[in-house]
Amino acid sequence: MNDYNGIKTKLLHANYLKDYLKNKNLLNLKYLSEKENNSIIFPIIKNFNLNNLDFDCSFVKCNFKAKIMKKTYKDLVLQIIPSELSFKFNKAYDIFGNIAIVEIESELIPYETEIAKILIESNDKIKSVYKKSGAFEGEFRIQNYIYLAGIENELAEHCENNVKLNFNIGDLYFSSRLSNERKRIANLVKLNESVLIMFSGCGPYTYTIAKNSFANKIISIEKNPKACYWANINLDKNKLSSDFIKEKYLKKKEHFDKIKFKGPLHVENHCGDVREIIPLLKKEHDYFDRIIMPLPHIANNFLDIALLVAKKGTMFHLYDFMDLSELENIKLKIKKECKIHGFDIEIKNIEICGEFSPNIKRICIDFLII
Repeated sequence: MNDYNGIKTKLLHANYLKDYLKNKNLLNLKYLSEKENNSIIFPIIKNFNLNNLDFDCSFVKCNFKAKIMKKTYKDLVLQIIPSELSFKFNKAYDIFGNIAIVEIESELIPYETEIAKILIESNDKIKSVYKKSGAFEGEFRIQNYIYLAGIENELAEHCENNVKLNFNIGDLYFSSRLSNERKRIANLVKLNESVLIMFSGCGPYTYTIAKNSFANKIISIEKNPKACYWANINLDKNKLSSDFIKEKYLKKKEHFDKIKFKGPLHVENHCGDVREIIPLLKKEHDYFDRIIMPLPHIANNFLDIALLVAKKGTMFHLYDFMDLSELENIKLKIKKECKIHGFDIEIKNIEICGEFSPNIKRICIDFLII
């Protein structure tokens, strides 16, 4: 029995057996499975009791083909840099469309071009590599980049959550690492909600919500003129201009009527300071069901102006960078600010959605006006 190195079952049971072997750490990952007529044979590490399975299978001997283990980006880089500098290599990188953004420690600068070329060779989707240069700068948190390898092109054509986002990487702040967080927010948006997005950039939250929810109205505000330019480009890229939305709404009106959707969706981008634009929205009696404040570090400073267009039942999503030991103090600060403006709140959720540094987390505080 110990000579057997595989287990055979019908293709009908292949997925179930594979999952079972993985969960029990019995699947030999060094070899490829083999198909034989209407059956499949999985390589196993050792034999086990077949009585635990409720379908027919049997142990067999098989000459499995070994998997060709492709070397990773990290493996290849560690081959070209001195071993004493290996701890300085950061394997993480951001992807904006087909542009990769890397961080290179000063000790590895002599190897940066070769590192960038290896990244392109190890990932077919990457056509250009740039490195971060310095910290985020200025009011708009602009990152400077230095070209390293591939096509010298700063125009990102990024896709996420069924959304197309075009932008020049040096024009604005953007984080692809928040893709799942943006989808989380979109999934929370309820039927016919009106949504306000402050500090909206080139539109990642705006268009993720527009294309993944049944919001009725989405108003976005951004101060950076270059980000505003790209937000309007992306409005058309995602076919969310008013004429297109009306046409789409009329085609599906019967379905929308069934789900009681008060369409068509209205998407509006404002370029300017939130402290100037939100009072104008208030004059138009615009109050929002959901307000998103994705500006870590200083979003708290704008809570007073956001509360001008809040009402009982408004859900806030306020982002911050913090050591989690500071969380209770931040909660108290938010509650106090809301109380000053006549609102009581209930903290609904604390979402950790990234890291700024090993001890500092990016969090989203979801709270409800009650």
